[in-house]
This record gives sequence, C-alpha cells and structure tokens, in this order.
Amino acid sequence: MKKLELKKVYITLSLAALGLVLGSIVSFLKLPVYLDTVGIMLATILLGWRYGSLCAVITAAAAFFVVSPYIPFYLPAMLAVVFLTEFLFKKRMYSNFLRSVWAGVLHGIVGTVISAPITYFVFNGFTSSGNDVIVAFFAAHGISLFVAVICSLLIFAVIDRILTCLLCVSITKALPLSFYKKNALRTLRDAEVES
Repeated sequence: MKKLELKKVYITLSLAALGLVLGSIVSFLKLPVYLDTVGIMLATILLGWRYGSLCAVITAAAAFFVVSPYIPFYLPAMLAVVFLTEFLFKKRMYSNFLRSVWAGVLHGIVGTVISAPITYFVFNGFTSSGNDVIVAFFAAHGISLFVAVICSLLIFAVIDRILTCLLCVSITKALPLSFYKKNALRTLRDAEVES
C-alpha cells in the first residue's frame, strides 16, 4: 500500500471512531437522533466513495460491540449514505447552509426508505433507541406499527441527517488547507472541478 493510501486508511479509521463515539453518546442518552453517520459522510466527502464504504463497513462491524447489536443490520442504509453523499458532493449540495439542509432532507428520506423495512421486519418496530417511544406513541393511538415506524424514522432521520450534513460541512470548512494538501483530501471546492 502506498504511503498516501495508508494515511487515508488511518483517516478513515479515525472517522469511523468519530461516528462510533457520537453514536454511543446519542444511544446512551436515548436521544431520537443518531449522528452515527458523521464519520461515514465525512470520509465520503474528504476521501471519496471507496473510503466512505470502508468507513461504513468498519462502523457497522465495530458498532455491534460498542453501540448496539442492531447497527450491522443497517449497513445497507449506511452504504446508501455513502453513495448519496458522493452524488450530492458532485452536485455541490454541501456548498452552503441551505443546500446542506436540503441534502440532509434527502438523506433523511432515503434513510427512512431503507431503514423502515429493516426496523419493522427484523426488529418488529423496536430497536431500543430513542425512536421507540415515538413508535409506541403512534401505535398506541391506532396507527399501524409499520406506519408508526415510518413516521418516527422520517421525522427523526430528517432532523438527524440535517444536523449531520451541517456538522460535516462545518468540520470540512474548519480543517486547515494544509491538512487537505498533506493528505490529498478533497475539498468542497473540488466538487466544482469534478462536475
């Protein structure tokens, strides 16, 4: 492996750890958001979809032990984050605040479409997360469990992904240019060149 590639793997591992730490804190606090895809999204923005995919796999595998045994089942949703992030990066959707908010909305919708069937069919609607209270509330008020899962996920996935996108953009803008050059990382301005 080339020295530069090894650096990128180290950065990917660090970003996976960041996602795990944020995901663990949120899981411990039983908040209805996740923030566990921050590392995956950052890896994709900074390094591209290959390293974003590697980050997703590492995050899912390690989260089994650190955050929740349920997380690996959501690897398809994590990979969707990677490919949607790459697509939106090329469309310059992380270039300013408003576009980042819309990117978060899109991520939330796609995440719900992929995660809702997993949550419903694999876990019968409940995953010991902060969303369980909302699912139970909807179900107790006569809404079918599947629709309750979709509504709960949609509400909180959109909020989570907007926060994630804004956090990722803030981090990428705060990194010094020398860090980008030293590690051959993509910047948000690189999206203009790649388009």
